[in-house]
Amino acid sequence: MTHSHSYLFLMSFNLASPWLERIFIKYASPWSVGCTVIEMLTGKPPWSEYSGVSGLVSIAPSSANISNTEFPKLALEDFNACQSIYQEELKLLESWTVDNKLKTLEFAREKNVYCYFCAAAMIFQPELHEARISWAKYSILSAKWMEVLARYDVNRSGMGKSYRPKLDEYIENGYVSFALGPIVVPTLVGPKLSEKAIQNGELRNLFKLMSICGRLLNDIQSYKRESKQGKLNYVPLHMIHSGSTSEEDAIGETKRIIKNQRRELQRLVLEEKDSVVPRACKELFWKMSRIVHLFYMTEDGFTLENMFGAVKAVLYMNLFP
Repeated sequence: MTHSHSYLFLMSFNLASPWLERIFIKYASPWSVGCTVIEMLTGKPPWSEYSGVSGLVSIAPSSANISNTEFPKLALEDFNACQSIYQEELKLLESWTVDNKLKTLEFAREKNVYCYFCAAAMIFQPELHEARISWAKYSILSAKWMEVLARYDVNRSGMGKSYRPKLDEYIENGYVSFALGPIVVPTLVGPKLSEKAIQNGELRNLFKLMSICGRLLNDIQSYKRESKQGKLNYVPLHMIHSGSTSEEDAIGETKRIIKNQRRELQRLVLEEKDSVVPRACKELFWKMSRIVHLFYMTEDGFTLENMFGAVKAVLYMNLFP
């Protein structure tokens, strides 16, 4: 799939534009949607100093050349064009789940739209169709797999009242079982990875930091429900092993660990001197971390009504002048 004429026009104009106009073009373009959507939903849009429709198509007067009326038109046209692509891809996913009888798993929650939203938010360029579809399929399969485990109580083996793993042991097993590896790793896009990049451990560290953040964020939002089911995640385990720690203190300590892990992940992504993994590949781990934070900001994002509205707005609601 090739870039649209609007994209090519904007990029050619961008090369000859002052830096301030380049900022506008960057955030007016739908190809920045992977960054801007997440920022919008977390309440921290990068264009907070701008004005207009969601900050996408208008900018406060700050340059004599910024009033070019073609910019908003082109941005609107291509944003809506991207939505059309996303809608067609979502239909393909729906057909795929039906053909493979995934919908017959009645005990598993329907997450196709959410899984695809994550893919479109991070791998947003129109031409990266196969990467988006691959990401979404692996997400759906991982979600179904975890629902199956929960259904048959596999996770309860060795995790009930008779056995309480140490916190480090729980983390070492828990970050893998969060199942982000099968989603992110197969969809690494950009420069080709060398054998050195694969073997030196940097990719494993990126994966581990990203997954620990996701595991603990999920644990904070699910520990009450899981405790009623006889399961122990990081929050109650911290209370058990620390002796007199309160529930509030355990949650606070879990959040502190998440913050430190996320900071280290960001450091690795931005590291250039000793890094052998291309930046484009590293950024996928960071973007997935941001998506997980988005889904578990307040509660289980798969059931949050506000999240459903946001996903619907991004994938289905066209922008109009």
